[in-house]
Amino acid sequence: MLTKRTNILFEEEVFRYLVALANKNGTSVGDLVRKAVIKAYPKKINDKRMDAYNKIIKLKKGLGRISAKEIKALVNYGRRY
Repeated sequence: MLTKRTNILFEEEVFRYLVALANKNGTSVGDLVRKAVIKAYPKKINDKRMDAYNKIIKLKKGLGRISAKEIKALVNYGRRY
């Protein structure tokens, strides 16, 4: 939930560009700015989460497709110990 407010002054040309970009993406200038700030200044916890996410995706790509039956067998195997 958004709870803090700030005012940012842009040069006219930059602001027009942001408005056009926001319209193209179906969002607001504020949303573009928030996303840019998060991307430019990520929190350390986001870095750790992103690293974990990338590792999971890398592992997932190596596995290929797994059927529900195979997943159930793996879960049951893990429950034995």
